[in-house]
Amino acid sequence: MNEDRTHRRMGGVRPLPALLALGLLGMALCLVLPVSPARAAGWSDRNGDGVVDLVDLALFSQQELGQEWSAVDWCDWSATPHKHEKQLLDLLDFVDRFFHCALADPLVLRNANKYPTRLAWGPGAQQLYVTDARANAVFVYAADASLVATGELKGLGTPLGIAVDASGKLYVGNNGRDNVEVYSPDGVRVAILGAGTLQMPNDLAFDASGRLYVVDSRSNCVFVFDPATGQSLGSIGAAELRFPSALAIAGAELFVADQGNHLIRVYDLNGTLLRSLGGEVGQGMLGYKWQGKFIRLQGLAVDAAGRLHALDSHMGVIQILNASTGGFLTSYATQGAAPGQLDLPLGMALNAAGAMAVANTQNQRIELLTPP
Repeated sequence: MNEDRTHRRMGGVRPLPALLALGLLGMALCLVLPVSPARAAGWSDRNGDGVVDLVDLALFSQQELGQEWSAVDWCDWSATPHKHEKQLLDLLDFVDRFFHCALADPLVLRNANKYPTRLAWGPGAQQLYVTDARANAVFVYAADASLVATGELKGLGTPLGIAVDASGKLYVGNNGRDNVEVYSPDGVRVAILGAGTLQMPNDLAFDASGRLYVVDSRSNCVFVFDPATGQSLGSIGAAELRFPSALAIAGAELFVADQGNHLIRVYDLNGTLLRSLGGEVGQGMLGYKWQGKFIRLQGLAVDAAGRLHALDSHMGVIQILNASTGGFLTSYATQGAAPGQLDLPLGMALNAAGAMAVANTQNQRIELLTPP
């Protein structure tokens, strides 16, 4: 046991076992499991069943730390001296074994993705990457209907936009650090872009030539970078945009969500404004006239048929528009908390197979939708 504790204090972790991946979150455990008096049962065996396991960890976290176990960095907790360490040895040893705290892996899954913010599909849509601006992390999901979280890139600075290049490198816009950090597929930071230039990197996308476009909501423009050199190639939209919030690239056209003006601006890739679509939702005798109009544009995507998908975070709806004229074609999703419904959605990402992943932020989950 002492040897295990020595190794544990050396730090480092590996991904959680399948139990966490199956979604057994702390709140659910605490709600359905009987709670025995903590002091009578002991510091480690919280429910007094003779076994120290995840149930005891959930109870300890609720009773002693005042939070769900899934919100605690247990390896860091385990590596910290504790007032009652002798009474906690069994629980500390369980933490070491369960979270593999003696082994190093930058993509270990420790937290829960409770504030999904922006999304990006990996190469071949094999994985889905989701930023969490409150957990300061990027969560990695298996890209299937189960949406099992398999990893977490931690230690970011209020991450917002995210993009993945053809080699699997992650580009993460850090609002708290005013930059874009680049990570290898195994979670090692390899470069930083835009330091001293970016202020709020809210959404990211690559064009076919590999140039990176970054919507900067605070600078009111789109910056363009050469990822190979890290050089800025200029900016787009400074004369028109007011709090741009999202972008999408289709062929030779750049679509930008001009949230402050309730418009979708369309540019060529050199920055020439081609047209503006949409407008502000108007209120009439029969309620809100929203088809083809917006309140709070928050996401854009262009599908294989050339249709433009526009996410409105205020209305909780995704409209499909004619990408040339802005004409309304149809819509999907509604506002609410039920499966398939959206509440304060902050981002979306469409893959080549036509699956739309949505950061269903207020509902604290990822939604996989099939557009009409």
